[in-house]
Amino acid sequence: MNSLAWYDCAMPIAIYDVGKRIALRLNSLSIDENFRYAFDTLNPPIVTLSREALTSSTHPKSDIESLRSEFEKLSFTPLLLSEGFIIEIHEGAQLKSIGSEPEQAAEIAELAAKQMKDIGIDIVGAPSADISWSTSRHLVELDSYGKTADEVTERACAVYQAIRSQGLEPCAVHFPGLGGSNQFFDSALPELHLNEAELFVRDIKPFAALFDLGLKTVLIPVAHYPSIDSDNPAPLSPEIANSILREKLGYQGIAISESLDFKEVLHSYTIPELAKRASDKTADIFQFNDPDSAMLFATSIRDAVNLDILNEESFFLAVERIDAYLERFSQNDRS
Repeated sequence: MNSLAWYDCAMPIAIYDVGKRIALRLNSLSIDENFRYAFDTLNPPIVTLSREALTSSTHPKSDIESLRSEFEKLSFTPLLLSEGFIIEIHEGAQLKSIGSEPEQAAEIAELAAKQMKDIGIDIVGAPSADISWSTSRHLVELDSYGKTADEVTERACAVYQAIRSQGLEPCAVHFPGLGGSNQFFDSALPELHLNEAELFVRDIKPFAALFDLGLKTVLIPVAHYPSIDSDNPAPLSPEIANSILREKLGYQGIAISESLDFKEVLHSYTIPELAKRASDKTADIFQFNDPDSAMLFATSIRDAVNLDILNEESFFLAVERIDAYLERFSQNDRS
């Protein structure tokens, strides 16, 4: 039986149908009218709270409660994903980098996860499974847990277990690994000139161990791996997001992109061009900083599907994965 029998492929899809494949990223724990309109229209399943949003708030718990009240007025209840951890220091909040103290990874993670749960977070953007093996990169810059595959694997798995022990969902970053890059964003996307065999020798080992533990959420960076896919950034690469992640590693969870509207991405692609590359063989959920960019992406996908430029069934196979993820989350983590 067709797994998409629930969906009437004869009917044109609506903007709301596309919303399940969108995440919006907030740099503040409050929303303006543009965000409110996008949330009301798209009802995205995940809202990301940036490090800036979390650390700039002196009362993150009450601010997040107010944010959830805003969402309730719009009749939707997204999962909240934090970028990394915060540790309360005196009056304010401060990022605590496991990269600066990797030997204490599990201890820091357990303390941070308790606080993240207390302030109302559902998904934590950790562990970092990146291996800082580039000689020009520093552990703290990458927030890496070590310089070897064994170090990072051990510590990433300990962080995963610490987060799960608090009833939160870990989201591992940045598949298939950013440790070989000599740059973060400046004027262009990071490029990693590694072929698939080289990735499997080193960078993928921590991710594979996390998948064995049951990891269900992974973030794919907006980076180029031209030796693997010369045409697409990683979140929109079938070779990375499907062939390596799902087929060869057997990953069963969802994949979230970094923000597709970073200016470095838009130097190379327009939003409609990115939308036409979305399928069930790319990331499942596409993240945006700007609500207007998210709306343009969603309308571009809607139009591309309705004009048969994008395969409708392929697009909605990813929606089916997201629905299964949300149902599992509801049953197992919010009970």
